[in-house]
Amino acid sequence: MIFLYLQIMIRTNIISFVLLFAMHGIAQSALGQDTYRSKDGSLSVTIVYQGQLITAHTKKVHVSLDYETSAFVFRLAPADLHTGIDSLDRKLSRQTTNFVLKGNFGLSEIRTTQHPPQDFLFSGTLVTGQGKKTEISGTGRLEHIDGGEEMACELAAYFDTTPDAIGIESKEGERTVKVQFYKTILKRYTTY
Repeated sequence: MIFLYLQIMIRTNIISFVLLFAMHGIAQSALGQDTYRSKDGSLSVTIVYQGQLITAHTKKVHVSLDYETSAFVFRLAPADLHTGIDSLDRKLSRQTTNFVLKGNFGLSEIRTTQHPPQDFLFSGTLVTGQGKKTEISGTGRLEHIDGGEEMACELAAYFDTTPDAIGIESKEGERTVKVQFYKTILKRYTTY
């Protein structure tokens, strides 16, 4: 009886040790990931709407950026865009589903140590609140900021799309929506 009890205790301890070791490895892997998250990216959207040139602004773009792969996700609530035109701002405030842009910057990694300015191409998929998907391609620039304690780089991304791609009814000739995105990137800290 005691022998059986000891065998059960030894197996339980071995299983506990293996599970503890596995959980430690998973936790270290999760903590070691180099993903940056923020909710204060700036975005500017310019469009010709009903014959007028209109610009909408926000400083509430949610950003997830993987430093190692340069994969990104931008999320924007249309209600956070402001044009200064009451009727348009009311329309935007009624939209409850986010715009999501997922893609990859054409960089092997996001370097936050000293580096010369990096110009790149990127691609992604824009999903609107209505579920419409549009393939996006654009240009970008990553520029190092000297002397910053926490801030390391300025990230800029530019792309064009259509009013239809973002769910706006447009008249003939109103074909281009210009989007500009800006974000300060924090220093990348790695633990080795």
